[in-house]
Amino acid sequence: MSISILKTTIALLKKELIEHKVAFIYVPAIFIIIITLTFLFGMMNNGNVWQRGAFVASNSDARFDLFNFTYAASVMGWLLFMLIMLFFYFAASFSSDRKDNALLFWKSLPVSDLQIISTKTIAGMIMFPIVIMAWSIIAAIATYIAFLLVSINIPIVSALNLAPSVPTFLNLLASMLVLFTLTLLWYLPLFSAVGLLGTILRGWAVPAFILIMLVGSGVEALATFSGEGYFAALMEQRFKAPFIILSEILPNMEHANPINGLKLTEIISIKNFAPNFASSIDWVGMILGWVAAGIFIFIASEYRRRRIQA
Repeated sequence: MSISILKTTIALLKKELIEHKVAFIYVPAIFIIIITLTFLFGMMNNGNVWQRGAFVASNSDARFDLFNFTYAASVMGWLLFMLIMLFFYFAASFSSDRKDNALLFWKSLPVSDLQIISTKTIAGMIMFPIVIMAWSIIAAIATYIAFLLVSINIPIVSALNLAPSVPTFLNLLASMLVLFTLTLLWYLPLFSAVGLLGTILRGWAVPAFILIMLVGSGVEALATFSGEGYFAALMEQRFKAPFIILSEILPNMEHANPINGLKLTEIISIKNFAPNFASSIDWVGMILGWVAAGIFIFIASEYRRRRIQA
């Protein structure tokens, strides 16, 4: 039975990947191509701006890993991209089987609605984040090649220690994995909530989610004559907590530059980043969020099983 469930889960995951390949495969590829070409064009046509700093960098004893610093700076962009795409993925995927009466086919198979919804959640929490992390590595390789090409005409790039540090890069990947994993787990109740709304309201899930937050905060403000009610504070914490923690444990990122020579490894280190980030999380709120997510997923599967016929 377990082997059968595993094969079914793998088949469903492949289905999710095929159905959402535009958002998680084509869009990142297009972004990487556009940004890389724009960077090359800008560097080739504005090299004089970089040449102004050549004297400072060439006479500095500090070593500045330009490649890894650029990759570290891109992590926030990849995190925001992942959260936005997953939010819309959950809003659409829980009801995507209803297109063109496809639900009739899925209901004819020996697969429960709970298993289908759970597989969609696994795809959103594991498979697609792995795809996005893979794209971030591809983007890093493209960036490295771009730096190599630019350094031919702009010596300042070479002066900024173009040769990347492999241990630093692996350290960044490990820290990125910790950041993505804990942030995804923190956002799970929000994803499952919009997924539940998608099961019921289909294309109106995102507007309904926003409306619920606005109305809930508004009603609470009227009832308490304050804009700092429990619901509003809860939503604010759920949306902002990972970013607040990140800004608190990385206060020196703005000082990392080739002039003062602050090493990237002194700012982001997996042995420091992982325990600091994990210890700053409200784990009671995290676990309660998992419980709420489980309830939302179960309700969505039951609604799908009992109320949706086609």
